[in-house]
Amino acid sequence: MATLAVIPTAGEISVLRSLGAVGANPVLVGILLLALPGISLPSMAMVSKGVGLSATLMMATFVALAGILGGISLAFLPH
Repeated sequence: MATLAVIPTAGEISVLRSLGAVGANPVLVGILLLALPGISLPSMAMVSKGVGLSATLMMATFVALAGILGGISLAFLPH
């Protein structure tokens, strides 16, 4: 889901701070911190012609998996 969001560079910090301020789960904030800056749907559309669709989809998959694995890891940390 985070890979579909369009957030300007460094804009994710203010979004995540706002989520934390309204009481969002720290694990969710951590997942978004990993996945939001990595790749977005518009960036995938722009670079897919240059690097190829399969490479673009592979990168999106790796970013999504990093978010999931990071979230699992963060869930076991004390908060």
